[in-house]
Amino acid sequence: MEVGSSSMSLVDLMPGASALPAALVCELDRWSTVHDVAAGTVLLRQRAVIEDLIVLVCGRIATLVDFAGTGDLVVETTEEPGRVFGWSGLNALGRATATVRADTDSRIMTVPLIPVHDGPPGWTAALCGVVAGALADRTRELQVRWSGAADAPEGIEDA
Repeated sequence: MEVGSSSMSLVDLMPGASALPAALVCELDRWSTVHDVAAGTVLLRQRAVIEDLIVLVCGRIATLVDFAGTGDLVVETTEEPGRVFGWSGLNALGRATATVRADTDSRIMTVPLIPVHDGPPGWTAALCGVVAGALADRTRELQVRWSGAADAPEGIEDA
């Protein structure tokens, strides 16, 4: 269900977006829409061309990867507001590297990539920088979590 044009700004939702050029933020906010989606709704399909970034507002999103012979396996779930999916669409003819599905009833913001691709070349680079920063932060968090789990005494599991 489409809620319509967003009154929320990408800057308020996506970590690091305040570093984007003001003109780019204005265009992305103008083009973005907020949608309420039902649990089970596929937001991105692995190998499909990506036209929009998906930003989680609230709810839970599952990331699935199709492994040959086993089908789609859930590799991650998140409830983190501001998480961005579909960043491989920032490349020309970018294709989804995973399937992204609403795991619960959720609210998302779709951010069309048309203004990014059609805008000044610096816009793509700026958005890539913000997305790369978020991915680096997430990688560091996972490293800390997993290194802590390896150091935990036997019998104690990471919650």
